[in-house]
Amino acid sequence: MKKIPVELYDHENCDDKVWYGQDLLVSRNVQDNAELPKFVNCQQYGLILLTEGDAEYQINLKKQVLRSPMLWFASPNTVWEFSQSSARTAIRGCLVAVSENLFKKLQIITSHELRDSVTKKPFLELSEAERQVFLSYLDLIYHLAHLSSNYRNDQLIYSVLQSFFLYFLHLFEQKEMDSRPHKKQSRSDYICGEFVRLTKIYASKQHSIGFYASQLRISEKYLSNIVKRVTQKPPRKWIDEILLKEAIYMLYDENKSIQQISNALSFSSPSLFGVFFKRKTGMSPMEYRRMLG
Repeated sequence: MKKIPVELYDHENCDDKVWYGQDLLVSRNVQDNAELPKFVNCQQYGLILLTEGDAEYQINLKKQVLRSPMLWFASPNTVWEFSQSSARTAIRGCLVAVSENLFKKLQIITSHELRDSVTKKPFLELSEAERQVFLSYLDLIYHLAHLSSNYRNDQLIYSVLQSFFLYFLHLFEQKEMDSRPHKKQSRSDYICGEFVRLTKIYASKQHSIGFYASQLRISEKYLSNIVKRVTQKPPRKWIDEILLKEAIYMLYDENKSIQQISNALSFSSPSLFGVFFKRKTGMSPMEYRRMLG
């Protein structure tokens, strides 16, 4: 396996950095300077914390004002265009970058819908308290990465990385909800909103309606009645629709076997996954994959 292809990260503008194996790079001092390439096509996942300065960049052809303190979620195939003339003040920051393989192994974003939401709006403005939390995480990951590579250290680092990214997702969802117009919400609307939010996070791992009812501290029957009444759709249909979207998304990847897709979506066997998929589409997973060409 090659190292993470980080044309931007593994550059002279990235100091005080450490590699952990071939899948993790941590830097506590990223600087924007005249030596940066004009175009960078990112091929890994990362969280970049801007600690100083602000500037205007083109990211995936969209103008974005970056100002500290801000957190930026970078995902594969993100294209950054740097314009020195747009810089307002010098940019400094720190980052954690992980390979696609490690990101999938950590199972940080299991929902395709959540992944799309974060990719479309990858920036978070932070309070000073939130900034300090991320700096603490980054320092911990940085120091752990200096330890010798062994099984126990891998488990420790991976646990901290999961927590690091999950804290970002928690803030992302919280700020998304806060940005929506506030209106008086009935208990039924609240329960439905929370149910839909939970399915986006857990549907690929948890197929049981009882799981979501327990998370909301209500009975399964009560949850089913409310969701069906408010959304005109039973909870089972919500869960199945997300599972189907995830399955179709993974079928586009010809390197994934049906067994791997079945396991990723927590079906007990490929045959049960096949029954589910055919019931929903009229085709077996392999027939659907051939149709995709």
